[in-house]
Formats: sequence, structure tokens, C-alpha cells
Amino acid sequence: MNPRRWLDPRLLRDGWTLPALALSAVALAGALLVIAQLLRSLWLTHTAMPFMDQLDYASVAEISGILLGRHNEHLILLPKLGFMLDLALGGSNAVNFVTILLIQLAHGLLLGWMLTAGNGEWRRPDLVALGVALATCFSALQYENLAWGFQTQFVGVYALATACFAVVFLGGTGLLATLGACLLGAAAMLNMANGVLVLPIAATIALLAGRPWRQVLAYAAASLLVVGAFMAGHVSPDHHSSPLDALRMPASVGAYVAVFFARPIVEILRLPVAADGTGWLACVVIGAAGLALAAGLGLRALVRRRSLRPVEFALLAGIAFIVASALVTAAGRHSFGWIQATSPRYGTPALLFWCMMLLWLHLLAQRGGRLRALGASGLVVLVVLALVQQQPRSVAVLEHFVASRYPAEAALIAGVRDEAAFRDVFPLPEVVESRVRDLRANRLSIFAPPHAGWMGRPLEGTLRVLPEGRCRGSLDGARLLGSAPAQFAAVTGWAWDRQERHRVNQLLLVNQAGVIVGYARGPLRRPDVPAGTGRSVPDTRVGWVGRAAAGPGTTLRAYGLAEPGAACPLPGAITLTE
Repeated sequence: MNPRRWLDPRLLRDGWTLPALALSAVALAGALLVIAQLLRSLWLTHTAMPFMDQLDYASVAEISGILLGRHNEHLILLPKLGFMLDLALGGSNAVNFVTILLIQLAHGLLLGWMLTAGNGEWRRPDLVALGVALATCFSALQYENLAWGFQTQFVGVYALATACFAVVFLGGTGLLATLGACLLGAAAMLNMANGVLVLPIAATIALLAGRPWRQVLAYAAASLLVVGAFMAGHVSPDHHSSPLDALRMPASVGAYVAVFFARPIVEILRLPVAADGTGWLACVVIGAAGLALAAGLGLRALVRRRSLRPVEFALLAGIAFIVASALVTAAGRHSFGWIQATSPRYGTPALLFWCMMLLWLHLLAQRGGRLRALGASGLVVLVVLALVQQQPRSVAVLEHFVASRYPAEAALIAGVRDEAAFRDVFPLPEVVESRVRDLRANRLSIFAPPHAGWMGRPLEGTLRVLPEGRCRGSLDGARLLGSAPAQFAAVTGWAWDRQERHRVNQLLLVNQAGVIVGYARGPLRRPDVPAGTGRSVPDTRVGWVGRAAAGPGTTLRAYGLAEPGAACPLPGAITLTE
């Protein structure tokens, strides 16, 4: 068959050719695989345990009293409304996580739509662009923002910025579009402090794009209102660097920004980076290359602004907002060291930075003929495949990040004071205890499920006990912590339901008198279990960790919550010794 026929737009309807169809299928399949892996991990590891800053928002009454108050330098009004809704519905964190996922889905769909709507050369949806946008938005490289219910504002501000720029440049020049863009910019400011940059950037790029003067002036006026509202009562956090000091240290700020953007690439390439300085040069070089590419695209846009398509101005504004956000972050945090710039929370803007530049290059290539367009699509697909191969590794890190909260959850339900576990969710253990009092009293969050009220009750009569042998597993170890009379046990093990051929992620710890004295939960990864059972237990996510109110001489058994209202005993028991 003549290879030229593969590129014949008449081969399939609406401009589809076999290579384009294949690349689109791979891009979408890769994105769906990335999404599926993330959703499965979030579903398995979900915990309602409040974490870090989230402990500041543990009751509806407290939040309603500080709706317009600052969280550090941020006005997080919209996220606070979400926190209130989650608490009103039980405090399970479900509302927060669903909000994060819906924001990411909307952001990915919006980027894909922008590339399609803003490209007159294509007569078909740009599914390759959609694939890489969705894979970017659901990449677990940004695991902190995806697996921490508090981070609705961190994903929200970038999605609102993109939406604002899309309306400015693709939404027409009417009053409704202008008002909508202004409202989106204001909403971005009510998510995070860097949101205050959205409308000034929109006004500046709109001026360069030759938008109508009345629209540019409207954005400029809205910018002044938003900036004024934000600065009223604004105080920079004491522990941050002074922006004036940052001006005197441009090299430090520049290196921080370069590392900020380099992290996703470094992770995908698996380059070693350590606090002792290993790998930092590679980070700076990669980040600087990305910034140079962004500058090149920006300079090209300025020189050719009369011939640029609206979507290109939208992408330019998006990239400018992300770079400006990174600079503002560096100005306040560069004194923390470069290692802080590799925080996974910055994975969201860094991934979007690279994605938007890739989409822009993909868009430009489509003007250079079908072969060049297919080559650019092939490059985009390679990026999607890189995100696919990285996803399992990042998901494992995400699960470890979430699992660090399990011991505190188990200790609070068991009613024991495990200071080390509490420090894993907040630096001051007493803050954890004080903040969860309302949650415990109102049966919210981790105290909402029935098992949270079973401590001190006899197992018999509380649950139906299933026959021995239904569950496989073991109590691998236990150690006594604390001092008398408040001693408690930290217990680990694994569990598997033979009948349902499924992991058991919730367990009760019962003493020799048959009284429920502790709680355990998973999943934790235990690669040793499949190997040790001859693959009869095929799942590695069967580990658990627990806490029990028990002292020396107590014998503990573990019972898995295999069915509603029923528990299956794990084989064996363990006696606690000093």
C-alpha cells in the first residue's frame, strides 16, 4: 500500500487518517490508564483522618467564624465552603477528594477543548491533546494535591486561571464573557494568594492580543479591585523570606524556580536528587531549559502577535501565570532551600507548565503540514506514555504518603495517646488531640463509622464471628509503647479473605477476655506476602497497622471486618511483653 495514502484525509471521514486515529487512541488509552491507576489507589487508601492544615478546620462552627480570615497569606474562602459541606455530610473527606478530582477532570477537558476550538486547521477533536492534558491532570507526580483533602485550593487556582484565560480569548467580546472572566479571576484569588495575578495577566495579554479597549479596561479595573481586596489586611507570614531580600538574591530565586519546574522531568527520568547536593545541577539545567523555551514562545508571541490565534494567547497567559506563581513562591520560600522546591504540591503547576508548552508546540506544528503535525502528535503520545510508565511508581509514593496517617487514626479510635503517630499528622501532638474532640463528640470523620464506637465492648454480641480459616494472615509483631498506666500496643500484620479472595483492610484487636481494645487498618504494601504464600495471596496491598489499649501480659488476636456485621479471626495470637 502506498504510504501516502495513509495521510489521505479522504481515507476516513472528518479528516481522520489511520496514523492520526492510532495516535489518538494511544493518547486516550494512556490517559485512561493513568486515571484508573490513580482512582484505584485513592479508593483503596482513603482515610477521613484530618492531616496538617486540615486540623484547623475541624468543625462547621469554627469555619463559619473565619470564612474571610487568612490561612497564612491565602484567602481560601471557596475551599472553606467545601470543608464545611464535607463536615456537614459526615466529615469523611469524600467531598474534598471528589472536588479535587472533578477540578482536575474539568481542567483536563478544558485544555483539550481549547486545542480543538482554537485550531481552525483540524476538522476533528484534538484527542491527542486531550489525552496528554488528562494524563497531566491525573498524574500522581502531584500526589500531595490529589491525596490530601485540604488541597482543593491548590488545584482549584490553576484550573480557574485556565478557565479565565479561555473565556478572555475564546469566549468572545460580549458583556457576559467579560463578566465571566472577571468572576473567574476573583474566584482564583479566593482560592490561593497567587490567584491575585490572574486578572492582571489577563489584562496585559488581552492588550497585547488587541482585544477591544472596553474589555481590556474592564479587566484592568477588575484587577485593581481584586488586588485591593486581597491586600486589605494582608500580612506576610513571619517564617517566609522577605520579597525585598529576594530581589537582592536573584541567583537563589532563579535556581529555586528552575528546580520547581524540573521535578516532574527529573522524576520521569529517575535522576538521583538528594539533600546533600546530588543531582541539583541537572535540576537547574532542566528547569532553565524549560524557562528558556517558555521565554522563546513568549518572545515569538510578542513579535507575531497580530497573527496569533486566540488559543495561543490563552496558553501564553497560562504559562505566564504559572511562571509568575513560581517566582512569587520562590521570593517567599527560597530561604528554605532548593529541596523545598521539589515538594509534590508544586507538581501541579510544574506539570501544567510543561503540558501547556507541549500543547502550544503541538498546535504550531499543525500549521506546518500533515507530516509535521503527525510528528508533533507522536511526541505528545510519547509524553503520555512516559506519564503512564511513571504512574505506578508515583502511586506507590502516594500510598505511603496516605499510610503515614493510619497509625494516628488507629490510635485515636483505640483511645490511646501515640505522640509519635500524632506527629506524623501534625508537629504538635496536643493539637491533634484538641482538634479531634469535636469530631469525636459529634461522631464525624474517623469517628463516624460503627467500629469507632466498639472499643471496650465484647466482640461476641457486637459482631457475628465467622468460622476459623475464613481469613488468612498473621500478627507479625507488637511492641509496647508509652508508660503505665497509659501503655498501649503498636501491632502490625496482614490479612486476606479466602472466600472473597480479597484483602481485609479493617480489623479489630481483641484481648484474651474477648473485649475489643484496638483498631487496625490498611492497606500497606507487603511484597513479601505473595512470595511467602506461593502466590496463593496474589495481592501485595494486604498489610495493616494498628493500636490497642493493652499492657504487659495481654494476649491480642486480630479479627478482620470481612463482612458487614461480621468478623473473621486471623490465625494465631501475640502476648505483649515489656
